Amino acid sequence: MATKALLRFLLAALTALAAPGALALTGQQLYNKWCQTCHGNPSNNANGVLNGKDWTVILQAINTVADMRLEIRPLYQADIITDADLMEIAAYFQTFPGGPPPPPPPAPPSGLPEPVVEYFNAGFGHYFMTAQSDEITGLDGGAFNFAFVRTGRLFNAWDTPQAGTVPVCRFFTTPGTFGTRSSHFYTANAVECEGLKLNPDWIYEKIAFFIAIPTGGACPGGTIPVYRMYNHGQTGAPNHRFTTSLATYQQFTATMGWDQEGIGFCSPP
Repeated sequence: MATKALLRFLLAALTALAAPGALALTGQQLYNKWCQTCHGNPSNNANGVLNGKDWTVILQAINTVADMRLEIRPLYQADIITDADLMEIAAYFQTFPGGPPPPPPPAPPSGLPEPVVEYFNAGFGHYFMTAQSDEITGLDGGAFNFAFVRTGRLFNAWDTPQAGTVPVCRFFTTPGTFGTRSSHFYTANAVECEGLKLNPDWIYEKIAFFIAIPTGGACPGGTIPVYRMYNHGQTGAPNHRFTTSLATYQQFTATMGWDQEGIGFCSPP
C-alpha cells in the first residue's frame, strides 16, 4: 500500500510539472512568496518598491541591488522566477497608489548613436553609466532611493554592431567581495572581457553597447576620445570613470589619486 501511495504522489507531481499553468500564481501571491519578507506590504512603498510598477525596474533591481543579486538573481537565472512572474508582480503594484507611473516602452533601435549617460552614487563614491533607456528612465525616476544622480556628462555609442565598432562587456562586482560596496566595469578589450568572465570577483552582465576603439593610442578621424581612469580602490572597491573631458581626466589623475588608463573608447559625435 505504501508503494502505491508513493506512486500516486509521484504521478501527481509529474502531472503538475507537465502543466505549469496549473501552478501559476497571482502577482500578490508571487509578491508574498518572494518579496514580502524584505519589503513588507507594498502600500508602505519600502525602499521604493512601487517603482516596480514597470516590471523592468524589478529586473534592474535583481541585476544591481546586492541583496537581490545574492538571493533572487539565482532563482531568476534558473527560471524559477520568470519575466512573466515579474510582470504579474508589477501588475499587482499597479493596484496601489504611489510610486512613479510606468514609463513608456523603450524606443526601437533607430540606427543612430544613443547617449551613454553618466551617474554618480555619492553613498559609494562611484560612477555608473548606461545606454539602456529602461535603466535611464528608472534611475531618473528615483530607483534605489535616488542614490544615482546624473553628472550631466554623456557620450554617444551604438546599441547594435556597426562597421568599425566592437562590443563593450559590462560586469558587476560579486556581492560581498568588497563588503557593502559594489561597482560596474566596462571593457572593449576582448581579452580583458574573457579574463574577467573567469574572475570570481566579477559577474558578466551583458554587452553594454558598441563603440570604436583607439589604434596606436589614437581614435579614428571623426570620433571623440573617451578617457578611462581608475580610482585605485580608494573607496574600498574598484571603480572606473569614463569621460570625453580631457580637463576632467587630468584633474582626477593629477590631483585626486586616480590612475591614468588612456583612451578607452572612441565615441561617434
